[in-house]
Amino acid sequence: MRPRRAAALVTVLALATVAPVPAGELVWSGSLGWATGEYTLTETTRTFVLINELAWVGESASLALTVPVVDRSSPYVTLVGGVQPVPTGRRFGAPADPGMAATPAAAGMGPGAGNRRRDGPIEVPDPETIDYASTGMADPSLRFDLELARPAGGDLGLYAAAKIPVADEDEGLSTGEWDFGAGLTFAFELGRGELLGELGWWRFGDLPDFEIDDSAVGYLAFGWPLAGDWSWRVFAAGWSQGFDGADPPAEAGLVLRRRLGGGSRLSLTAAAGLTDTASDLRLSLGWSLPL
Repeated sequence: MRPRRAAALVTVLALATVAPVPAGELVWSGSLGWATGEYTLTETTRTFVLINELAWVGESASLALTVPVVDRSSPYVTLVGGVQPVPTGRRFGAPADPGMAATPAAAGMGPGAGNRRRDGPIEVPDPETIDYASTGMADPSLRFDLELARPAGGDLGLYAAAKIPVADEDEGLSTGEWDFGAGLTFAFELGRGELLGELGWWRFGDLPDFEIDDSAVGYLAFGWPLAGDWSWRVFAAGWSQGFDGADPPAEAGLVLRRRLGGGSRLSLTAAAGLTDTASDLRLSLGWSLPL
Protein backbone atom coordinates (compact mmCIF):
# COMPACT_ATOMS: atom_id res chain seq x y z
CA MET A 1 0.00 0.00 0.00
CA ARG A 2 1.35 3.40 -0.95
CA PRO A 3 2.21 5.80 1.92
CA ARG A 4 -0.55 8.33 1.14
CA ARG A 5 -3.18 5.59 1.08
CA ALA A 6 -1.91 4.08 4.29
CA ALA A 7 -2.15 7.53 5.90
CA ALA A 8 -5.70 7.99 4.62
CA LEU A 9 -6.77 4.59 5.96
CA VAL A 10 -5.17 5.22 9.35
CA THR A 11 -6.95 8.57 9.57
CA VAL A 12 -10.35 7.03 8.79
CA LEU A 13 -9.87 4.24 11.33
CA ALA A 14 -8.69 6.67 13.98
CA LEU A 15 -11.69 8.93 13.52
CA ALA A 16 -14.02 5.94 13.65
CA THR A 17 -12.53 4.58 16.87
CA VAL A 18 -11.57 7.61 18.98
CA ALA A 19 -13.97 10.38 17.95
CA PRO A 20 -16.63 11.13 20.58
CA VAL A 21 -20.10 9.92 19.62
CA PRO A 22 -22.89 12.52 20.11
CA ALA A 23 -26.37 11.53 21.21
CA GLY A 24 -27.87 9.10 18.76
CA GLU A 25 -27.53 5.42 17.93
CA LEU A 26 -25.04 3.26 16.09
CA VAL A 27 -26.43 1.12 13.29
CA TRP A 28 -24.67 -1.73 11.50
CA SER A 29 -25.94 -2.24 7.97
CA GLY A 30 -24.70 -4.30 5.09
CA SER A 31 -25.48 -6.41 2.08
CA LEU A 32 -24.21 -9.43 0.20
CA GLY A 33 -24.76 -9.05 -3.52
CA TRP A 34 -24.11 -10.80 -6.83
CA ALA A 35 -24.12 -9.19 -10.26
CA THR A 36 -23.36 -10.22 -13.80
CA GLY A 37 -22.85 -8.25 -17.01
CA GLU A 38 -20.68 -7.68 -20.07
CA TYR A 39 -20.22 -3.93 -19.40
CA THR A 40 -19.59 -3.38 -23.17
CA LEU A 41 -16.90 -6.11 -23.23
CA THR A 42 -16.93 -9.46 -25.05
CA GLU A 43 -16.51 -11.38 -21.78
CA THR A 44 -18.96 -11.57 -18.89
CA THR A 45 -17.87 -10.28 -15.48
CA ARG A 46 -19.53 -11.69 -12.38
CA THR A 47 -19.06 -9.91 -9.06
CA PHE A 48 -19.80 -10.75 -5.44
CA VAL A 49 -19.83 -7.69 -3.17
CA LEU A 50 -19.93 -7.75 0.63
CA ILE A 51 -20.70 -4.30 2.03
CA ASN A 52 -20.39 -3.39 5.69
CA GLU A 53 -21.54 0.00 6.94
CA LEU A 54 -21.29 1.50 10.41
CA ALA A 55 -23.42 4.61 10.88
CA TRP A 56 -24.11 7.07 13.66
CA VAL A 57 -27.74 8.17 13.33
CA GLY A 58 -28.92 11.27 15.19
CA GLU A 59 -32.21 13.14 15.23
CA SER A 60 -31.41 15.30 12.20
CA ALA A 61 -28.04 14.04 10.93
CA SER A 62 -26.12 10.85 10.25
CA LEU A 63 -22.54 9.85 9.43
CA ALA A 64 -21.70 6.51 7.79
CA LEU A 65 -18.49 4.63 6.96
CA THR A 66 -18.91 1.99 4.22
CA VAL A 67 -16.35 -0.70 3.37
CA PRO A 68 -16.90 -3.03 0.37
CA VAL A 69 -15.10 -6.32 -0.32
CA VAL A 70 -15.34 -7.46 -3.95
CA ASP A 71 -14.72 -10.70 -5.84
CA ARG A 72 -14.63 -10.47 -9.67
CA SER A 73 -14.44 -13.10 -12.40
CA SER A 74 -12.72 -10.75 -14.89
CA PRO A 75 -9.76 -8.34 -14.68
CA TYR A 76 -11.15 -5.96 -17.34
CA VAL A 77 -13.27 -3.71 -15.13
CA THR A 78 -12.32 -1.33 -12.37
CA LEU A 79 -14.50 -0.06 -9.53
CA VAL A 80 -15.67 3.55 -9.28
CA GLY A 81 -17.33 4.86 -6.15
CA GLY A 82 -16.33 1.63 -4.41
CA VAL A 83 -18.81 -0.67 -6.17
CA GLN A 84 -19.74 0.49 -9.72
CA PRO A 85 -17.88 -1.60 -12.34
CA VAL A 86 -16.44 0.53 -15.15
CA PRO A 87 -15.52 -1.24 -18.41
CA THR A 88 -12.06 0.12 -19.18
CA GLY A 89 -11.04 -2.88 -21.30
CA ARG A 90 -7.65 -2.65 -19.63
CA ARG A 91 -6.16 -5.80 -18.12
CA PHE A 92 -5.88 -5.16 -14.40
CA GLY A 93 -3.62 -7.37 -12.33
CA ALA A 94 -1.17 -7.97 -15.19
CA PRO A 95 2.55 -7.59 -14.44
CA ALA A 96 3.72 -4.17 -15.64
CA ASP A 97 7.02 -3.27 -17.24
CA PRO A 98 8.15 -0.02 -15.58
CA GLY A 99 9.80 1.04 -18.83
CA MET A 100 6.57 0.86 -20.82
CA ALA A 101 3.60 3.21 -20.90
CA ALA A 102 0.48 2.07 -19.05
CA THR A 103 -1.59 1.25 -22.12
CA PRO A 104 -3.93 -1.66 -22.82
CA ALA A 105 -1.49 -3.04 -25.37
CA ALA A 106 1.37 -2.92 -22.87
CA ALA A 107 -0.81 -4.82 -20.42
CA GLY A 108 -0.94 -7.78 -22.79
CA MET A 109 -4.12 -7.34 -24.81
CA GLY A 110 -5.42 -5.81 -28.01
CA PRO A 111 -7.84 -2.88 -28.42
CA GLY A 112 -8.41 -0.89 -25.24
CA ALA A 113 -11.12 1.41 -24.01
CA GLY A 114 -9.75 4.25 -26.09
CA ASN A 115 -10.74 2.22 -29.17
CA ARG A 116 -14.29 1.49 -28.03
CA ARG A 117 -16.76 1.53 -30.89
CA ARG A 118 -20.38 2.52 -30.37
CA ASP A 119 -21.42 -0.30 -32.72
CA GLY A 120 -19.73 -3.14 -30.83
CA PRO A 121 -18.09 -4.32 -27.60
CA ILE A 122 -14.40 -4.30 -26.73
CA GLU A 123 -12.72 -7.61 -27.50
CA VAL A 124 -10.83 -9.02 -24.52
CA PRO A 125 -9.20 -12.43 -23.92
CA ASP A 126 -10.90 -15.17 -21.93
CA PRO A 127 -10.28 -14.32 -18.24
CA GLU A 128 -9.89 -18.05 -17.48
CA THR A 129 -6.51 -17.89 -19.26
CA ILE A 130 -5.18 -15.09 -17.03
CA ASP A 131 -3.74 -15.19 -13.53
CA TYR A 132 -4.95 -12.24 -11.45
CA ALA A 133 -6.11 -11.41 -7.92
CA SER A 134 -9.91 -11.60 -8.04
CA THR A 135 -10.78 -10.69 -4.44
CA GLY A 136 -9.93 -7.65 -2.36
CA MET A 137 -11.18 -4.64 -0.43
CA ALA A 138 -12.43 -1.80 -2.60
CA ASP A 139 -12.28 1.84 -1.55
CA PRO A 140 -14.20 2.78 1.62
CA SER A 141 -16.42 5.85 1.67
CA LEU A 142 -17.73 8.38 4.17
CA ARG A 143 -21.15 10.01 3.87
CA PHE A 144 -22.77 12.77 5.95
CA ASP A 145 -26.53 13.42 5.77
CA LEU A 146 -28.26 16.46 7.23
CA GLU A 147 -31.98 17.13 7.48
CA LEU A 148 -32.90 20.57 6.17
CA ALA A 149 -36.67 20.75 6.61
CA ARG A 150 -39.76 18.72 7.42
CA PRO A 151 -42.61 19.93 5.24
CA ALA A 152 -46.03 18.37 5.77
CA GLY A 153 -45.72 14.65 5.13
CA GLY A 154 -42.14 14.90 3.96
CA ASP A 155 -38.46 15.36 4.64
CA LEU A 156 -35.79 17.33 2.76
CA GLY A 157 -32.06 16.98 3.30
CA LEU A 158 -28.63 17.13 1.79
CA TYR A 159 -25.64 14.82 1.72
CA ALA A 160 -21.90 15.07 1.18
CA ALA A 161 -19.73 12.03 0.54
CA ALA A 162 -16.18 11.03 -0.32
CA LYS A 163 -14.62 7.80 -1.52
CA ILE A 164 -11.15 7.30 -0.04
CA PRO A 165 -8.45 5.79 -2.33
CA VAL A 166 -6.87 3.05 -0.24
CA ALA A 167 -7.54 -0.02 -2.44
CA ASP A 168 -5.20 -1.30 -5.17
CA GLU A 169 -5.87 0.26 -8.58
CA ASP A 170 -3.45 -2.17 -10.23
CA GLU A 171 -5.91 -4.94 -9.41
CA GLY A 172 -8.93 -2.94 -10.62
CA LEU A 173 -10.28 -2.31 -7.11
CA SER A 174 -9.85 1.47 -7.27
CA THR A 175 -9.02 4.33 -9.58
CA GLY A 176 -6.40 5.43 -7.06
CA GLU A 177 -8.06 8.84 -6.81
CA TRP A 178 -10.54 10.53 -4.49
CA ASP A 179 -14.21 10.77 -5.50
CA PHE A 180 -16.42 13.52 -4.06
CA GLY A 181 -20.18 13.94 -4.21
CA ALA A 182 -22.94 16.13 -2.80
CA GLY A 183 -26.64 16.47 -3.38
CA LEU A 184 -30.22 16.66 -2.13
CA THR A 185 -32.40 13.95 -0.61
CA PHE A 186 -36.17 13.82 -0.18
CA ALA A 187 -38.99 11.60 1.11
CA PHE A 188 -42.74 12.30 0.90
CA GLU A 189 -45.79 10.35 1.98
CA LEU A 190 -48.24 9.59 -0.84
CA GLY A 191 -51.31 8.01 0.69
CA ARG A 192 -50.13 4.80 2.30
CA GLY A 193 -47.01 4.86 0.16
CA GLU A 194 -43.78 6.85 0.14
CA LEU A 195 -41.84 8.58 -2.64
CA LEU A 196 -38.15 9.03 -1.93
CA GLY A 197 -34.93 9.69 -3.75
CA GLU A 198 -31.80 11.74 -4.12
CA LEU A 199 -29.98 13.72 -6.79
CA GLY A 200 -26.34 14.71 -6.58
CA TRP A 201 -23.22 15.60 -8.51
CA TRP A 202 -20.06 13.50 -8.30
CA ARG A 203 -16.49 14.36 -9.20
CA PHE A 204 -14.78 11.07 -10.15
CA GLY A 205 -11.03 10.49 -10.19
CA ASP A 206 -9.46 9.20 -13.41
CA LEU A 207 -7.15 6.34 -14.20
CA PRO A 208 -3.81 7.29 -15.82
CA ASP A 209 -5.04 6.17 -19.27
CA PHE A 210 -8.82 6.36 -18.87
CA GLU A 211 -10.93 9.44 -18.13
CA ILE A 212 -14.13 9.07 -16.12
CA ASP A 213 -16.45 12.03 -16.61
CA ASP A 214 -17.98 13.76 -13.62
CA SER A 215 -21.67 12.94 -13.44
CA ALA A 216 -25.03 13.61 -11.90
CA VAL A 217 -26.14 10.53 -9.97
CA GLY A 218 -29.79 9.97 -9.11
CA TYR A 219 -32.11 7.53 -7.37
CA LEU A 220 -35.92 7.49 -7.31
CA ALA A 221 -38.12 4.98 -5.48
CA PHE A 222 -41.72 4.39 -4.50
CA GLY A 223 -42.57 2.16 -1.54
CA TRP A 224 -45.79 0.59 -0.38
CA PRO A 225 -46.66 -1.43 2.76
CA LEU A 226 -47.76 -5.04 2.46
CA ALA A 227 -49.30 -7.34 5.06
CA GLY A 228 -47.80 -7.31 8.54
CA ASP A 229 -44.18 -6.20 8.69
CA TRP A 230 -43.57 -6.56 4.97
CA SER A 231 -43.22 -3.76 2.41
CA TRP A 232 -41.95 -3.38 -1.13
CA ARG A 233 -40.21 -0.67 -3.10
CA VAL A 234 -39.63 -0.13 -6.83
CA PHE A 235 -36.69 2.02 -7.86
CA ALA A 236 -34.62 3.38 -10.72
CA ALA A 237 -31.06 4.70 -10.47
CA GLY A 238 -28.45 5.98 -12.89
CA TRP A 239 -25.73 8.39 -13.94
CA SER A 240 -25.94 11.23 -16.47
CA GLN A 241 -22.53 10.54 -18.05
CA GLY A 242 -21.05 7.38 -19.57
CA PHE A 243 -17.53 6.13 -20.12
CA ASP A 244 -15.54 6.88 -23.26
CA GLY A 245 -18.47 6.88 -25.67
CA ALA A 246 -20.56 4.25 -23.91
CA ASP A 247 -23.96 4.90 -22.37
CA PRO A 248 -24.17 5.90 -18.68
CA PRO A 249 -25.09 3.09 -16.27
CA ALA A 250 -28.76 2.85 -15.28
CA GLU A 251 -30.87 0.17 -13.62
CA ALA A 252 -34.35 -0.48 -12.25
CA GLY A 253 -35.44 -2.98 -9.66
CA LEU A 254 -37.60 -4.18 -6.80
CA VAL A 255 -36.87 -4.37 -3.07
CA LEU A 256 -38.81 -6.57 -0.64
CA ARG A 257 -38.36 -5.48 2.99
CA ARG A 258 -39.29 -6.91 6.38
CA ARG A 259 -39.16 -5.21 9.77
CA LEU A 260 -37.83 -7.31 12.61
CA GLY A 261 -37.82 -6.71 16.34
CA GLY A 262 -35.75 -3.96 17.92
CA GLY A 263 -35.61 -1.79 14.82
CA SER A 264 -33.80 -4.38 12.68
CA ARG A 265 -34.63 -4.94 9.00
CA LEU A 266 -33.96 -7.43 6.23
CA SER A 267 -34.29 -6.78 2.51
CA LEU A 268 -34.06 -8.62 -0.80
CA THR A 269 -33.20 -6.68 -3.97
CA ALA A 270 -33.42 -7.67 -7.63
CA ALA A 271 -32.37 -5.19 -10.34
CA ALA A 272 -31.90 -5.28 -14.10
CA GLY A 273 -29.67 -3.03 -16.16
CA LEU A 274 -31.23 -0.50 -18.53
CA THR A 275 -27.98 0.23 -20.41
CA ASP A 276 -25.04 -1.90 -21.49
CA THR A 277 -22.67 -0.40 -18.90
CA ALA A 278 -24.90 -1.52 -16.02
CA SER A 279 -25.12 -5.05 -14.63
CA ASP A 280 -27.48 -7.25 -16.63
CA LEU A 281 -28.79 -8.68 -13.36
CA ARG A 282 -28.08 -7.81 -9.73
CA LEU A 283 -29.33 -9.64 -6.62
CA SER A 284 -28.60 -8.82 -2.98
CA LEU A 285 -29.55 -9.59 0.60
CA GLY A 286 -29.40 -6.61 2.95
CA TRP A 287 -29.72 -6.05 6.68
CA SER A 288 -29.78 -3.25 9.25
CA LEU A 289 -29.23 -3.74 12.97
CA PRO A 290 -29.11 -1.09 15.73
CA LEU A 291 -26.16 -1.68 18.08
